[in-house]
Amino acid sequence: MASLNPLLVLSAAPFEAQPLLELLSTHKLSYEYMSFGIGSIASAWGAQNLADKCRGRHVLILGSAGCFYPFQSPYLIKTNTIFWRPRCVSEKLSELIEGQELPWTSNSKSLLSFPIASADVYTTPGISVSPSDIIDSKIVENLEMYSLLPIYLAAKTFDAFLVITNSVGPEGRNLWKDHFKVGAQLTAQTLLPHLIASPLIASPQLKADPI
Repeated sequence: MASLNPLLVLSAAPFEAQPLLELLSTHKLSYEYMSFGIGSIASAWGAQNLADKCRGRHVLILGSAGCFYPFQSPYLIKTNTIFWRPRCVSEKLSELIEGQELPWTSNSKSLLSFPIASADVYTTPGISVSPSDIIDSKIVENLEMYSLLPIYLAAKTFDAFLVITNSVGPEGRNLWKDHFKVGAQLTAQTLLPHLIASPLIASPQLKADPI
């Protein structure tokens, strides 16, 4: 019998989730997949539209991010506190209005709990192409996470994982192109055992929604 409340997998682009969705289908785990859109503006619109569909659901967010220190190889992190932090703000070239764009914590509704590195997320409106003065292993840059607050508020459980594919700076895009496919596979292989082990998710499916 199919789950009445299957896992809802969301990502900016379908290719970020495809390896995991294929494994979920292979293991006959019930899921639905939706895209919230690429970039901060598209994801903000998408999150507003998806919030009702996420209400009371087990939501899993997948994506990629850049790190603020020398990149070596892809690895997965779980998100912690989410900030709206354009580079002009983090480098003190401008300021946000007090009381607006407040940070939010993404891990207080977690369903999946296992040892994994975590990091705060600086959400930016564009991809950073200049070197950063920030050197911090506990901060990553992503284009969409801050926009997903409506989804977080609506969801019953919420887990967000980002694969680190590059360092922030001039080579970021090229490194991302080199590693995003490996990163998606790493995400799938890391998360699958924990999804299988979750009694709230591991229910037989009749049909998985294709990408």
